Amino acid sequence: MTLEPLERALARGLLPVVYGDVVMDRDWGASICSTEKVFLALSRGLERRGFDVAQAIWLGKTDGIYDDDGKTIPLVTPETFDKVAAAAREADGADVTGGMRHRLESAVELARSGIPSWIVNGQSPGLLARLLGGEEVAGTRVLPA
Repeated sequence: MTLEPLERALARGLLPVVYGDVVMDRDWGASICSTEKVFLALSRGLERRGFDVAQAIWLGKTDGIYDDDGKTIPLVTPETFDKVAAAAREADGADVTGGMRHRLESAVELARSGIPSWIVNGQSPGLLARLLGGEEVAGTRVLPA
């Protein structure tokens, strides 16, 4: 994965928006590269190049990770991961990338390397602007220990 386009965007003060997609694969011809894989690869690559990755924001169709009762779990840490993962609900539709559990696993992996995440509803108007402006929003916060 090349980091140059992302580095150029950051150097210009832009906020990069990245996501998974279908990619060419040497073995299969084509494959799915999930947003989770993209976030993990970019965070590692950018940190190796001297960038400070302040946080990851996962925009989806839910107000974060839901528990068995359908309520948002407000906070997850690597220490609470097992309990939360057992309660994490799967995606409502088809999700070939591993669903919310995969997202949670990836966010916890980022947390273990010191990068906090928000898992929030990207369909909520103005939510991203409020979050970037420092406001508290509905969602699940995944924090380092």
